[in-house]
Amino acid sequence: LLLTLVLLYPVAAFFGGVPITTFARAVLPAQAVALSTRSSMSALPALLDGAEQELKLPRAVSGFGLPLAVSTFRLNQGVSWIVMGMFLARLY
Repeated sequence: LLLTLVLLYPVAAFFGGVPITTFARAVLPAQAVALSTRSSMSALPALLDGAEQELKLPRAVSGFGLPLAVSTFRLNQGVSWIVMGMFLARLY
């Protein structure tokens, strides 16, 4: 997941047309919430605030695109199922 994060920051900044520091400042609060809760849904309000305030995205765009992305792109699902299976195997 860290490798994905490091690789996707430049991709998002390049295709989004914003400096990497502006992008990082916009998503840092949402990433802190997501890291502490392990829930992308709980990070959605912080992500919406960062998109509207820092990146200056229109509310119609961020209000549709970000919830769709949060519910669609769950990169850790494959890893978490494997780790959960290993944990249960070790437990029993």
